[in-house]
Amino acid sequence: MIEPARAYDRIASPVECAGKERAIFTKDMTIMEAIQIDPRARDVLVSYGLECPVCVGVSMESLEDGALMHGVDVEAILADLNKLLPPDASAEE
Repeated sequence: MIEPARAYDRIASPVECAGKERAIFTKDMTIMEAIQIDPRARDVLVSYGLECPVCVGVSMESLEDGALMHGVDVEAILADLNKLLPPDASAEE
């Protein structure tokens, strides 16, 4: 029997940073998952004109879906979302 994936495994993709893993925002995660990773993601989305945090599709639509529906570059949104995360250890040297 296959065990269901742990929720946090699906929420964020780990990235290796100086020997440590950290989560990153990805275009295929849902808007709700992004907000769960960091509640400040809501402010980033709203700054791009995505009122998605108050939309009923927040738990079903991906960041990419929201960006496409609003004519916004998903890569720009991801860049700003990933700035919310702590810097990797190599940047502190």
